Amino acid sequence: MHKRSVETVLYGICSGRFSFAVKGAHLDSVINPVIVTRVTSLDGKKHEEIKKGCQVTENGEHMLCPGTPLTEFSVIGGAELEANSFHIAAQIRFQMDELDLPLGQFGERRHFTLVYEPPPEFDRFPEGVQKVDLDEPSIEITARS
Repeated sequence: MHKRSVETVLYGICSGRFSFAVKGAHLDSVINPVIVTRVTSLDGKKHEEIKKGCQVTENGEHMLCPGTPLTEFSVIGGAELEANSFHIAAQIRFQMDELDLPLGQFGERRHFTLVYEPPPEFDRFPEGVQKVDLDEPSIEITARS
C-alpha cells in the first residue's frame, strides 16, 4: 500500500505577517474553519496552540487562513527569538467544525510542519555608483541567514 506523507514543510518569517491559501471543494459548507498552530518552547518543556479563523472565498473552493508569527507565542520569548539563528518547527492543522485535518490512515490526528526561518540579513551594496553591463543584466544580491 502506498502511504503519502502529510509532513509537508512550509516556510515562514519569524515575525512577519503571512497567510495560507487552501484549495479544496465545498469549503463553504464548514461553519467555523480554523487553523491551529502549535509551537514547543526551545527547551522542549512547554507547548502552546493558537487558533485563528479562516475565510472561505470563491464559491467554496478557496480558503485564506492567517499565519501566526512566532512573536505571538508566549512559550518563546523575544530575547530567545533574537538570539536564535536556527529554524523553529511548528505544527499546523485545520479544524473544520471540530473535525481535525489532516487525518492519518486510521483516523488519527496528523499535522503539517511549518518551519519558521530567521529574518535574512542582506549585505549592503558597495558605496558609489553601480554600473550594470547590459550584456549581463543580472545583479547578485547576497544574504546571510
